[in-house]
Amino acid sequence: MKKYNAKIIEIEPGTRDGDVVLDMYMKIKIEDKQFWVFSPKETGMARQPMLTMGEKIPLYLDLIETYLEKIRDKKRSFSPKAGNTNGDCHLLGEVYRKEPFPFSSLFPHDREKFENILVDCGIVVAISTEKNKFKIGDYVEADGRLYARLCGKWNKKHLVI
Repeated sequence: MKKYNAKIIEIEPGTRDGDVVLDMYMKIKIEDKQFWVFSPKETGMARQPMLTMGEKIPLYLDLIETYLEKIRDKKRSFSPKAGNTNGDCHLLGEVYRKEPFPFSSLFPHDREKFENILVDCGIVVAISTEKNKFKIGDYVEADGRLYARLCGKWNKKHLVI
């Protein structure tokens, strides 16, 4: 996956359990692009009380897609859905690399059935899909929610990968 050093522009708490924020939405800046992403509790970021606006954090981006198809047009674009703050976006891009599906103790056999494709749509986004559904060099169109996942364990002093 491609690691980014993203600047936090804005933070909106999502689901709460009392005073504890379980997930959140963040407006981030990567290179010259600003957009919203979702950070579920599994990423660990929502439980980091030290995250502050203006701070830079190391992260990966992946898309939980609602639509994913191969296309003929060789176009690249990344378009956050207008007016939303939940990370919904539309992208067109090239599959430039494949990676093994991450191991999950809940679904150990998923590694045999799925893989991640890395799509260059102006930014690099990982999308999980059935193995061998797409080839390197294919162009795809996708809709979904953009997730931000922390790279390693983060604290204000250092990053442990």
